[in-house]
This record gives sequence, C-alpha cells and structure tokens, in this order.
Amino acid sequence: MMQQNSVAPWALALSLVSLGLALSLVGTLFALPVALVSLILGVVAVVRSRRIPGPLARTGSSVTAIICSLIALVISALLWAVVLYYLGMTELPECWGSDPVARQECIDAIRGTP
Repeated sequence: MMQQNSVAPWALALSLVSLGLALSLVGTLFALPVALVSLILGVVAVVRSRRIPGPLARTGSSVTAIICSLIALVISALLWAVVLYYLGMTELPECWGSDPVARQECIDAIRGTP
C-alpha cells in the first residue's frame, strides 16, 4: 500500500475557508483562528510530504495551504486594524454601557439627532 499525505487536503480546505472568511466582513473575526489552524496543518503537511515519494506527497497543496493561510491572516489583521482604528477615533466607546436607553441617547447625541 502506498503512503499518502492525508493532512494536505485538510490544510488546503481550511486555508481556503479562512481566506473566504477573511474576505467577508462578518467572517473576519473567525478567520484568524481558522487561518492559524490551517497554517499549522500546512506546515505539518510539508514536513510529512518530505517523507513521502511521488505525487502522493501533495507538496503543492501543502505550500498552497500555507500561502492562503498567510494571506488570510494578513487580510484579517488589516481589516481588524482598520476597524479598531476607526472605532477609536469615534466617540462610540463612551456610549458602551449596560443601560440600553442611556446608550441610545448617547448615540443620538453623537449623531446630532433629537
């Protein structure tokens, strides 16, 4: 029986999922952990592919998984940096409280709506 790299497809699939999540505005939060897991799996797959001869090593899939994971990490980190930067520039953090009525009044005061 020929040995094959079974980690490479998982790494590639997770890296593509993390890339898709990173490109969506809502999924950016979840892209970081998924990209980190797929990056680790990609490195494990590359290490395993060195021990397996031939096309069943799936080295290309492993390297692609690492590249896609890194791209997802960069995109997600940049989007989070932009969101946190603009959130810090506004007065909205002052409105974060436990009382919903007071929070809405604070937001209305910032917007200038009565």
